[in-house]
Formats: sequence, structure tokens, C-alpha cells
Amino acid sequence: MHDCEKVRAYYDAQAAREWTRAERHPVEFGITRRLLLRHLPPPPARVLDVGGGPGHYSLWLSGLGYRVTLVDLSPGNIALAREKSAELGVALDGCLVGNALELDRHAGPGWDAVLLMGPLYHLTRPEDRQAALSQAVAALAPGGILATAFISDYAPIIDSLKYDPGEIRGKGAELMELFRHGINRGGDGDGFTAAWFCGTAGIEALMNRPDLERLALCTQESILGPYEEALKKAEPGLMEECLELAMAFVEDEGCRACGEHYLHLARKR
Repeated sequence: MHDCEKVRAYYDAQAAREWTRAERHPVEFGITRRLLLRHLPPPPARVLDVGGGPGHYSLWLSGLGYRVTLVDLSPGNIALAREKSAELGVALDGCLVGNALELDRHAGPGWDAVLLMGPLYHLTRPEDRQAALSQAVAALAPGGILATAFISDYAPIIDSLKYDPGEIRGKGAELMELFRHGINRGGDGDGFTAAWFCGTAGIEALMNRPDLERLALCTQESILGPYEEALKKAEPGLMEECLELAMAFVEDEGCRACGEHYLHLARKR
């Protein structure tokens, strides 16, 4: 079974839970929003959100005045995005089911920004990652901004430690093997779906292209990754204060093992 089939089935079953990720992971979402506002052109720039799930970032950007089209592999995610668009009273320019590997079938060139903040870490074959990336770059206008997200190779270990350290018991060798090769096959109905976990060297190797100028490589949790659960229970206002502090460290290499996600930002030459 191809990764796309596994991922489509997984998110069709998980659409409602995927919508609540922003509540469950406010550090990742808070920092990512700040990074996007730091690098995206101002509204009403045209943004193509590829693999954007049920539309958290699409609807947020649209509410800020951007002209956003959401494309996602999962019909369940797209159905929920349309529901949330109506519920929130925030219109999207487009909201359609589509594959990042066939992006040219769904969106033409000339976009001011493309968000590819899901597809690359769900493609376990290098040739598929290259194909999805090339399609996204081709969709950009010259000077357009590309935001790509990755799951850290530390993430499976961090996730276990953060929520239930007991999950580590008896699984050390398995987790270290996953850390080394970075491939989660998924598709068996148990746990996460197909995924590629990587370090910064893997990101640099993929993103080092003559048609892209690197702007930043950031840890999406910055220094706050280990403390998210405590921050969620903290007094009102403290989360925002901590997020502002954390922005000083998003590109600090010493924080890389604190986070579960990376965001690479680049400009099309």
C-alpha cells in the first residue's frame, strides 16, 4: 500500500482529533504562527496550504486577510474544514481534496506562498518527497515563500516521555532503531500512520536546491517542548509570555532536542 493510501485512511478516521491538535499542542501552533507572520508577505497575498488538514492555518490566515486555498489528501479533513469555515464565518478561496504528489492538477503557478507543512513527513520514499517538494516550488511565483514542516527524529522518544514515560519500558531498542532509520511504516491500524522522522542534516539535504534560498530552519517548540503540559495548566497570559520568550531561540541549534517539529522557510529564486 502506498503511503498516500495509508495517510488518507488515517486522517479520514482522525479528522476531528486533528482539529483539536491546536488545543493539545499550543506551543507548536503558537510558535508556527509567529514564524509564518515573520516571513510571509502581507495580506492579501495568495497562499496555497498543501496538506493543511482540517484547515487550522488556512482559516487563521484567511481571517487575517490572506487569500487562501486549502488542499488536503483526506476527504474527512476537507469536509471538516468546510464545516469550520461556515461555523467561524471565515471564507476560503478554495477547499479541495488533492494530492501533494499531483499538485499541478489542483493548483496552477504564481502563488505568493505555499505551506507544505504535512506532506513531506508522511512520505517515506525519498523520490516521493522530492516530487512533492518540486511540485510545491513550481507552484510558487518568483520570490514566493515556501514553508515546509518536518517531524524530528527525537519526536517518538519525546512523545513517550512527555505523556507516559512507562511507554519506554522494554522499548528502548525499538525506539533507538526508529531514531536511526527514521521510517514508521504505519497502516496497520495501530498508532501513527506512515511517517519519516529526520534530523537537520536530512532536512538540509532535501531543501538544498538551486531554486530555493534558505531563510530559516527553526524548532517549532523552541525551548518550550518539555514544558508544554505544565504551561497548559498555568495561569492565563503565561503561555503567551513564554511563547514570546521562546521566539528568541527558534533557530538555536542547542534547542533542537527540545522539540518534535522543524519548520524550514525559503524563498523561491
